[in-house]
Amino acid sequence: QLYKSMKNLILIAMTAVALTIFNGCQKDELGVSQLADEVQPQEVVQPDVYVENGYLAFKDLNALDSLIKVLNTMTPDEINSWENSIGFISARTYYSPIFKESERISSFEEMVAFKEKYKNVLKWNKLDSNDYTFDYPFYKTGLVPVMNKDGIFKIGRSLVKYAKDKKIIIADGDTDKVELALSLNKSTDGIIIYNHNDLLKSSSEHFTITYFTDDYPPESIDGSYIRWSSSRKMQNKFAYEAFTYKLYNGLWEGGYQVYLRQNARKKTWGIWVNYYTVYKVSGLTYKKNGVTLFTLGSYTSPETKPYNFIYIDRTITASNVLNEPSIPVPYPLDFACSSTCRGFDYYPIGIDYVD
Repeated sequence: QLYKSMKNLILIAMTAVALTIFNGCQKDELGVSQLADEVQPQEVVQPDVYVENGYLAFKDLNALDSLIKVLNTMTPDEINSWENSIGFISARTYYSPIFKESERISSFEEMVAFKEKYKNVLKWNKLDSNDYTFDYPFYKTGLVPVMNKDGIFKIGRSLVKYAKDKKIIIADGDTDKVELALSLNKSTDGIIIYNHNDLLKSSSEHFTITYFTDDYPPESIDGSYIRWSSSRKMQNKFAYEAFTYKLYNGLWEGGYQVYLRQNARKKTWGIWVNYYTVYKVSGLTYKKNGVTLFTLGSYTSPETKPYNFIYIDRTITASNVLNEPSIPVPYPLDFACSSTCRGFDYYPIGIDYVD
């Protein structure tokens, strides 16, 4: 009984922290339609995070960063309680029943039926008909806890939309421009497109970690996966997400978020399917310009999914500028840790990157 009472108190405390960040979501939220260009931000009281048209709206990248850090400390049940309290459904919550349905598959025939059922809902490998692995239907998936089921959230005045093959930022937040943006392959006035061929913002948008211990020598297969047995393979990525967005005062900010992602596959019934891992790291060290920012003793992902990610850092690289800023990684990054997934010993991974 004491344990249950303590759990309830912890949940209440976590929810209180998240609601503090949310700050005023139940009040008159002064949405986009009420914040015309001529209204200056100091003339209104705007919460740092609030719900607007079914998606979360953030004052800036700092507010987004703060909420992610809080959510990373909460269990799935606690996150569900928080979302219910503010009337929001995240992409992670929305797609969770589908992922759980896949865990109950017990035959090749059931897997074929599952893929047919969700062929237009999830993201599949279209280049290999023998690959039955899937993912969220978004360009990148590190922010599924804060985007809605359509891959949308907002930073400042700008609307952010994730599609399967691109990330779209609509500078003025006009939702009527989403369909036009989906048809574009490159940026145009007021619409910024990030895709896998975009080399303008950075020399690389992700780095694949490609070595194990001597027991598991590097053997790159399927592009960036490492195979450690005839029926298991895994991908670790040290990645970052770049953002440019417009503030309500008409100026721009830009920055990026750094995270580590693990994605595992296994072969069963003669096909590749998702392998649900519990992501663990120890001895995590993260440096900028040779200076250690932090170390982490150990970390275990709070839930099992086809992928798991560890949020590492957020940096504003350009603030209050007149024009859209370019967002390269601005300094050498050094990352190292020991990592594992369920059933395997720890192995060292690491990467050095110089822009």
